[in-house]
Amino acid sequence: MLYGLGKDVERDDALPLEWGRKAAEQGHAEAQFFLASCYRLGSGVERDEEQVFTWVSRSAAQGFDEAQSGLGMCYHLGEGVQKDDAKAVHWFRKAAEQGHAGARGALAHANVSV
Repeated sequence: MLYGLGKDVERDDALPLEWGRKAAEQGHAEAQFFLASCYRLGSGVERDEEQVFTWVSRSAAQGFDEAQSGLGMCYHLGEGVQKDDAKAVHWFRKAAEQGHAGARGALAHANVSV
């Protein structure tokens, strides 16, 4: 990721995505979440809600709390998947149980306990 920042190396915006994709395809949960974020923001790739859902789902299934919260948001907003508040709460709760503050806030906003 240092290439994307230009920290101690020449800046290259394509390399973080290239290496992130390789790591994601090999099952690295944080890299899968990074790739989902790239698709969500259109950073180095075209925005693609289905790809967001695909990669955040893979990461969340491995227990990565950021991805679990992100998957909850996908279900809440209907991003890349049909909107489903019960599934949103399920994934927000999994993230909140690991101490994820954003997921706790989402549950509080929905008046759901952890």
